[in-house]
Amino acid sequence: MRVLKKLIQVGFLLIGMMQILHAEQKKDPAVKVEVVLAAMNKGDTAAAIQYLMPLAKSGHAEAQFMLVSVLRATDQKQANEWLIMAAKNKYPDACHVLGLMYLDGNGMPQDKVEGEKLLRCAADGGAPGAQVALGMLYRNGATTSGKRDDEQAAELFKKAVDQGNPEAQLRLAEMYRYGYGVKKDHAEAVRLLRLSLKQGNMEAQKMLSEMGQ
Repeated sequence: MRVLKKLIQVGFLLIGMMQILHAEQKKDPAVKVEVVLAAMNKGDTAAAIQYLMPLAKSGHAEAQFMLVSVLRATDQKQANEWLIMAAKNKYPDACHVLGLMYLDGNGMPQDKVEGEKLLRCAADGGAPGAQVALGMLYRNGATTSGKRDDEQAAELFKKAVDQGNPEAQLRLAEMYRYGYGVKKDHAEAVRLLRLSLKQGNMEAQKMLSEMGQ
């Protein structure tokens, strides 16, 4: 899955993927992302690990998730162990990545129940990508309940739209275009599509053309 591949390559986009830790984690010292980036830019994986490992072992979820990125190319097994640990600590991005892995059976045994649970954890934690992914499960009737729920999908897309996610803008625009889970609203669909297109989502351009815009 293209989304999963992008998430797994997070080591090359460390700042973009990092999110604010939950309230209960605020006592933890902030990870100095620039230290990790400087080491990785020099190709000094050992230095990045040396900095992150003590924080990760102390239970710092952000450091655990960053270790996943650093270790993935050289030690997949250990990277997955830290990913599981970060997810257990309810780090949203870790829950998102691990949830997709379970859903797809990619790097983890396929387990749709666990995958959905982890996506929900990530969505509740504010990860917009997870909100879109979970919304699509509801949209397609692919949750463990097996029931399609357009209203729930629309609510999840709205949360991701509030964070400026271009995929969510596209998906919610489609909902407004056809009246799935929301009241049909051509103008709102166009507005969302233009926002998505502005961020480079060319699928939005296609839908705008279909709508005569």
